[in-house]
Amino acid sequence: MVETPSLSAVKVFDRVEAYGRERDAYLRLRQHQVTSVQGHTAPQLLRYDDVLGVIEMSIVSPPFVLDFGKARLDVSWEEVFRDDPQVIEERWAHWESLFEPGQWPAVLAIYGELGRRYGVWLEDLHPGNIGFAPASGGRHEPAPPASSA
Repeated sequence: MVETPSLSAVKVFDRVEAYGRERDAYLRLRQHQVTSVQGHTAPQLLRYDDVLGVIEMSIVSPPFVLDFGKARLDVSWEEVFRDDPQVIEERWAHWESLFEPGQWPAVLAIYGELGRRYGVWLEDLHPGNIGFAPASGGRHEPAPPASSA
């Protein structure tokens, strides 16, 4: 990630699949004019270049939700692994263990809103992608759903 003079960040991808997933997720969020999810700010897509595999986005501060390189559109990872319930159970347990006590309900609310409302299904839940304000102490007050166009 490179910070630019215009208070944006440029993300350069070395994998075409990750670039495409992230670009498509940001395009979907832009289509629905999503700026935050459950009170967590989402970066705004500013520009992208398919030839170079780069995305320029706004910079956000906690609380945030970002990094859509592993996100799937319209199909959740649970649907992909529906025939292997052990994988699903282990993945959920691992992700929950990464967050502070009290944050998990907010993480689930963010995951659910992005997926059910916008068709953006996260597949990489961790505190680097769903960040909480340091003073929150893990407490979360759900925000009203973002308006969709």
